[in-house]
Amino acid sequence: MINWQGMALRLGLWLGGLLIVSLMGFWILYSRPEERITETIQSAARSFQKKEMGNTIALISPNYRDPYGYTYGDVYRFLLSWCRDRDTQAWVWVTVEEIWRSTFWDADARVQVRGVAMPDGSFAVPFGPVTVTISLERTWLGRWRIVSVYGWRTDQGLVRLENELTDQP
Repeated sequence: MINWQGMALRLGLWLGGLLIVSLMGFWILYSRPEERITETIQSAARSFQKKEMGNTIALISPNYRDPYGYTYGDVYRFLLSWCRDRDTQAWVWVTVEEIWRSTFWDADARVQVRGVAMPDGSFAVPFGPVTVTISLERTWLGRWRIVSVYGWRTDQGLVRLENELTDQP
């Protein structure tokens, strides 16, 4: 004879355990968004400075498009060129000033950026402090990726550096 009561109890315990594990997973993946956004931005700056192509591009969304017309492909090519050029160095400091979330999946951060770059190791180009707005999106796995950066063209040092690195006048 089938013990329906015992099966129902085991099924209830199994479903309750599954619910608890699911809630814990959701909390781990999606909790503390401000901390995760700050870490994403700081990690992008660190990996850019160390010329770690894989780590840097992993933090850029394939949906990247900024107001200056740059896309993910442009950023990818720039980073590839940057990482291959061993003579060029940069030191970057970022301070996340404010984070605001428009939806569960999207956020913006106001970030102060400053640093020094040495194209071809020949001369130093200081830049900043400049305040930029970084737009981010959340992935299904709870990671944040950069979708757009706005405001960096207001700094003459960064414009000069862009021209040096892209061989523009």
